[in-house]
Amino acid sequence: MIPSEDVPTEPITIVPEPRPYPEPNTAKRTRKALLWSLVVGSIVLSSSGAALADTSRVVGAMPVGNQSKWTQYFADDFTTDVSLGGFPSSAYRSSWFPYVAGSRDTSGYGTYNAAKTLSVDNSILRAKLFSERGTNYVNAMIAMKTWGHTYGKYEIRLRVPKPIPGYKVVPLLWPDSNDWHEGEVDFPEVHNLTHNDTIRAAIFPGGDPVNPDSWDYRHSTVSIIGEQWHTYGIEWLPNSLTFTIDGVPQGTAVTGVPDTPMHLVLQYETAIDRGPPPAASAGVIEVDWVTAYKPIW
Repeated sequence: MIPSEDVPTEPITIVPEPRPYPEPNTAKRTRKALLWSLVVGSIVLSSSGAALADTSRVVGAMPVGNQSKWTQYFADDFTTDVSLGGFPSSAYRSSWFPYVAGSRDTSGYGTYNAAKTLSVDNSILRAKLFSERGTNYVNAMIAMKTWGHTYGKYEIRLRVPKPIPGYKVVPLLWPDSNDWHEGEVDFPEVHNLTHNDTIRAAIFPGGDPVNPDSWDYRHSTVSIIGEQWHTYGIEWLPNSLTFTIDGVPQGTAVTGVPDTPMHLVLQYETAIDRGPPPAASAGVIEVDWVTAYKPIW
């Protein structure tokens, strides 16, 4: 966690995003801002667009064990190296399930393929997003041990060192039933991995996912691009969803909270409503660790 003296205290109000587009191919995630509050009090962009620096992985070491209100049941520090083409291997097969190789992503422009994109080195999970012979390779995978839980706390230590135009990042909670009508929670979501696009949070409370009035969708002024590491968290309880960066609450939703079992997905794909990514665009999304907890009632 970033030391408290490095964290600005002046909040930045996050404003509703204008009614956006339906996503091509599936018309998924049409959103409109509803009634909830989200403010950023931990990270302020500089004039260059870079977020608060934190180059030390030691500062953000993976927490191990229970916390005051949470029982830890999953923690992955990616301590076993795996070469490109070998993931998940025996070391990760019980914990991570990549989407089927060859299946298309949400926009239809990307192709999921863990063998082409994933490797582990020096305790870092790396996802390489790139184009090859007209195919845009992306990845998404399920944290298998988070299956079967209603409510919980989820944290991901993540960075995107350089812009990857035409690609996006969207870790999310997805219904175990695979029924989208039960809801969805996205954070941190960045629609296009450039300095100009910023972190968003989105909640679909259930019902009709293509109804523009169904989505609770807000955005910040915080860039995800940079050499710094940050820890992004979702705290999901019966009457609230709280989003955190480096352990500091950024905002809480108190309406439309999903109430059926969900699991965590690390999802990286092509950007929405922008056409295919530039052929020369390529880059890496890095994950230091992932943890999950269940509430102590």
